[in-house]
Amino acid sequence: MRLLKGCSLIIQRILAIAILGLCLVPFQTPHAEGTIPTLNTASFVNTVKYSSNPVLIEFMANWCPFCKKQQPHIEALRNSMMGKLDIYQVNVDEDPGISAEYDAHVLPTLMIFYHGEVVGKSEGALYGSDLTGWVEDVQNNIRSRKGAYTNDSQAL
Repeated sequence: MRLLKGCSLIIQRILAIAILGLCLVPFQTPHAEGTIPTLNTASFVNTVKYSSNPVLIEFMANWCPFCKKQQPHIEALRNSMMGKLDIYQVNVDEDPGISAEYDAHVLPTLMIFYHGEVVGKSEGALYGSDLTGWVEDVQNNIRSRKGAYTNDSQAL
């Protein structure tokens, strides 16, 4: 019986230390602003073809330093363009077929699709006003071509 009490005290101390350790670890709260959804082969075609908005795809890899540096700029763009531009990533290591099909061999590569058609492509990282300027140029191109599409009642 005395042995059980000794074990119980040891277990209580271990649990107390573990709980204290967890309290000292800084928590990172996940939020929707910091995540760009990733598309795979199965979801890619339906997403770019049937979206009511233009779709920006960032072809990237986890090991790519330029992709990592561009990431906060893509997230800021996603937050500012919500409802006007859908933004997704394709990891070229996980889905090499998509990147090969669209000739995305330079990382990062950005492509904007509208009704399934590539309407803009940029190879290499874009940051800040260069990124937003490129997106605005592509959107202006889409606006000028709207007569060529059907179901274009939504303003960009």
